[in-house]
Amino acid sequence: MKKIVIPSIILLLMPALSLALTNIDPQWLTDHGPSPYYLDTAGETYVLQTDVNTAGTAFVLLNQNITFDLGGHIVTFGDSLPIVVPNGDFEEPGGWSFGTAPNAERALGTFVQPVSVYSGSYALKFKMPASDQSIRTLESVTLEANSTYTLSAKFYSIDYYDNPGVDTVKVYVKLDGTSIETSQTGITWRGFQHRSVKFATGPTPETYHLVAGIEGATAKGSVYIDDIRIQKYMHHGIVAGIAGWQASLAPDVKRAGDNGSASGAILRNGTIRQGRAFGEESHGVFFAALNRNIEVENMNITVQGVNSINILVHENCHGIRLHDNTLTSDVKTITSRDNGDGIMIHVVQGASGVEIFNNTLMGGPQGGISLERTTDISKIHGNTIYLKTRYSNGFGIISHDAEVYNNTINCHEGDYSCRGMYVSDNSNVHNNIVHARELPRNQEYNGCCLGGAYGVQLEGGLNIDFYNNTVTAYSNERLCENS
Repeated sequence: MKKIVIPSIILLLMPALSLALTNIDPQWLTDHGPSPYYLDTAGETYVLQTDVNTAGTAFVLLNQNITFDLGGHIVTFGDSLPIVVPNGDFEEPGGWSFGTAPNAERALGTFVQPVSVYSGSYALKFKMPASDQSIRTLESVTLEANSTYTLSAKFYSIDYYDNPGVDTVKVYVKLDGTSIETSQTGITWRGFQHRSVKFATGPTPETYHLVAGIEGATAKGSVYIDDIRIQKYMHHGIVAGIAGWQASLAPDVKRAGDNGSASGAILRNGTIRQGRAFGEESHGVFFAALNRNIEVENMNITVQGVNSINILVHENCHGIRLHDNTLTSDVKTITSRDNGDGIMIHVVQGASGVEIFNNTLMGGPQGGISLERTTDISKIHGNTIYLKTRYSNGFGIISHDAEVYNNTINCHEGDYSCRGMYVSDNSNVHNNIVHARELPRNQEYNGCCLGGAYGVQLEGGLNIDFYNNTVTAYSNERLCENS
């Protein structure tokens, strides 16, 4: 038999090559469970071989030059059973004891007039003036041990110009017998406002009744509460490169790296979707600050929880390529449009080398792509955007320091509506197609966004080139006549 001799140089290379690939199959998950699953070998390519469901955050990239190939599989994160607050949206007659609240009642309304009832047709109403009073759930809710939640509600306080005392009126929701409370004091200038408070449970399950009430109600008129919820908080699909100083942004991730610990990361070829817990601020993909050379490609990412973002890249990241992804946002509620809550692709300020291209974005309550101020001229091109905005300044593209070209914004048919583009300093905007329209569902202004559906907004910007764009704004007197 002829002897085969393998050169020593090949033998030396073989162990390194064999360590470069890790298959994540059911046995690997069992060996590394429970989630989050930490991918922490530098230079490794991890290939998913099975669908994955997790109650909280799914995967954490915690070393440099890691490639995570989902292999066409589905990662469902935040998939624990939702907490059900009995009749938390007041759509049914029962669920609460009104015996100590003579000024409280279930109020019938519409989405836009006369009161922006948030969900369904009813909200809780307190007529003023009123003594301090509250209602209480008849049934309790039980929360898991060692978990982070938000208690939230929608509040609406009407401005009565003849009685400024409404500024001191407080409406609240709390866990009975605790200091855990979310509230609104004074006028809500932007319609129904989402307010929430974060809290953590201890080592054993905890059971509570909920209380909704009013304090200091010497003013006239009425205040409203709707859509009371308890939800998981900040459970993400993929967390990448989180350092200890940002640990509060992923509370169920127990291992942190150094700044930039996910530099060189590639995420590709699969589906990430948010599960049944509808967690608040629970993002599909979250790159923490100070990471470099990031790439997300050929991904389908769906989110639905309050303030959740499909792809969030935190401050001072460099070398960012987000391309050929399909993003869907079923988010209906955000806390603050000024903070960029709920924007589908949000790159926070201080980035450089950003290129966002060939993505398809659908849904979204506030905005499509937001590129904050960067340290160089970045690129946004070839994206197709369909939004369903419910808040003001819901632009398809918001950009600074960028070349924006060959994008299509389709917000003029079916259930789609948005403003087109907001561009600021150092922008080169050309060869885009924009269709802008507002539907009468603005959460802040009882129907239509003040000022209408801007096709393009150039405001206070310097060094802007704008040419060869086709911009159409649609107006309909039966919808929002100022579009």
